[in-house]
Amino acid sequence: MQNQDTDPLPEWLTQCIEDSAERIRKSLTAVKASIFRAFEENVQALTKSVQELPRYYRRTNREWPSTPSAFMPRITRQLTDLAHILQDDILTKPQAEALPALRAHVAELFGQMVLQTTNMYFTQTSELVESVRKVEDSLRRLRVARAVGGAQQAGGVGKTDDDKIRHQVYLDTQEYIAQLKTLPLLSEAALKSNLDYFAISENPETNPMAVS
Repeated sequence: MQNQDTDPLPEWLTQCIEDSAERIRKSLTAVKASIFRAFEENVQALTKSVQELPRYYRRTNREWPSTPSAFMPRITRQLTDLAHILQDDILTKPQAEALPALRAHVAELFGQMVLQTTNMYFTQTSELVESVRKVEDSLRRLRVARAVGGAQQAGGVGKTDDDKIRHQVYLDTQEYIAQLKTLPLLSEAALKSNLDYFAISENPETNPMAVS
């Protein structure tokens, strides 16, 4: 017995379904954009704390840094808390478990949020490191200019305040990377995209934001 072909839907009904689906897609896009924007504004304010490091170390006689900055947990907590909310409070619901595509969409949105956080953190630290380098170069030229007749060499001055700032950036970045590697919902591909920001050099002297 042959199966009879089902009758096609009336054109007006097909058009209605397509229009409704398009409105739903646009609504979801708007919701995702709103969530992303609110999260971005919150994290951006936190990543700007990086710019406070010079004030913390210059001419303060502070010890050589050995732990991440106090503001780093506030940055990474934004990501870990969001990951656990999405995974434990949303994706474990029966309605969500019945929709595999929803998990993929949520994971994609989370990955975008993490990458944007990394981008903002990297931008702030890059600007700071470049600013420190310029100040250091200016001081070095000044010491050379003050050398008597060029016969007196500008000797080494040991660990400087700028060295402390760079090392603090290194410690902070290693902490950030370590937290990235523990995030649930973050795929291996998404993690690699984040780590690529810090993969320029593995030498903390030339790149304090290097992946170790």
